[in-house]
Amino acid sequence: QNSPFYLDVTLLTPNMIDIDTEGFKTRQYKVDNYKSLQRYVENSDIILIQGHILYYFPFLKNFKGKIIVDLYNPFNLESLEMFKDSNMEERIRIDKNNLNILKFQLTIGDFFICASEKQRDYWIGMLNAMGRINPYSYDSDSTLRNLIDIVPSGIPSEPPVHSNLYIRDVIPDIKEEDIIILWGGGIWNWLDPITAIKALWEITRSRKDIKLIFMGIKHPDPKLPEMKKCIEAIKLSRELDLYGKNVFFNEWTPYKSRQALLMRSDV
Repeated sequence: QNSPFYLDVTLLTPNMIDIDTEGFKTRQYKVDNYKSLQRYVENSDIILIQGHILYYFPFLKNFKGKIIVDLYNPFNLESLEMFKDSNMEERIRIDKNNLNILKFQLTIGDFFICASEKQRDYWIGMLNAMGRINPYSYDSDSTLRNLIDIVPSGIPSEPPVHSNLYIRDVIPDIKEEDIIILWGGGIWNWLDPITAIKALWEITRSRKDIKLIFMGIKHPDPKLPEMKKCIEAIKLSRELDLYGKNVFFNEWTPYKSRQALLMRSDV
C-alpha cells in the first residue's frame, strides 16, 4: 500500500479468512493440494514466503520470478524451546528438518527480510555459511542491504482510539480505578509468566487494585500445541487465588481490539 509503484498483491492463506482488506486480494489454498497454490504462483512476478512453506510445496524452488524470504521468525531456535520436553530422537529430527528448510530458503532466495539489526547479524552469518556472501554480492553492495534488510512490524496510519468497551465485555471485573499491567502477547514456553504472577501475589497482600491481563493465550492457529508454560501460569494463579480476581487470561485479542487494551493499560 505504501509502495511508490503499483503492486497487484494477493495474500494466500491455508484457511478461510473473513477480514476486511483494502489494497490487496485474499485467496485460500489447500495444504494437501499443491495445484491450489501453483495456479496463483504461476501468475506472479514475485512471491514472498516464510516458515515451512517450501517443505510443503517444494515446486516453489522452480519459480521463475523473484523470491523474497521472510526470516522474521527464526523457527529453528524457537523449536529448541518449544519441543524441549519431547524425547531427544524427536528433537533431533525436528532440528535437522528445520535446518534443512532454512538452508533451502537461504539458497534459493533472491532477497531476505528480517525484524531487527540483531536478527540481521544472525542471518548474515547464516547466509555467509551458505555461500551467499561472496565477491559478487560484496562488490554489488558492500552493505549487503540489497541482499537482506529489515522490515519491522507496521502500525496503522490512524491513531488509536481510547475505549473501555472491549475490556468491559471480556473482563467485566476490571474497575475504572484499577491499575492494569498488560502482558502484551501470548504465553510461550520461552517466556516467564510465573515470576510475574508470584510478584503480583506479593503486591496483593497490601493492595487489591493491581490487575495483570494476559493479552492472548489461545492462538487461532489450531496446529500450534498448547504451551506448557501457559498451563503452569493458569494453575499457579488458581493456587494463589488470583485467577479471575487479579490475574486474567484473555483467550485471544482480535487485531482491531488490541488498541483498547494497550490504551487502557498503565504498565
